[in-house]
Amino acid sequence: MTLSKKQKREYIKRGGAECPSCGYDDRHFHPAGPPQFVEDGHIELKVICINCMTCWLEEYHLAKISELAHGSVKAPSPFEEPEPPPKKSGRPLCHCGSPLTDKEQEQGKCHYCHRRSQE
Repeated sequence: MTLSKKQKREYIKRGGAECPSCGYDDRHFHPAGPPQFVEDGHIELKVICINCMTCWLEEYHLAKISELAHGSVKAPSPFEEPEPPPKKSGRPLCHCGSPLTDKEQEQGKCHYCHRRSQE
């Protein structure tokens, strides 16, 4: 399924509070991977709705900065190992973040991405 321009506009208008496909609230959204730094001031984040399994890409652009109090942010140490992301289930995930069934694991992508690649 492809999101229409109207669905995209409504999603942005509502501040990303509802799934652009099924309308469920944002408690049903999960990042489908870490944010990707595309270029200066531009970040992309893959998101999935666990209700309808629709995936979409949110784009963020640097628009404003505000100064923080000195010492309010701790910089990560280059000597500490980063914590691995928590696993939500025992199933491997598709590149879009959808849990894969055994059959989908053989194909290497979920039913949603497989359908889209054949359109």
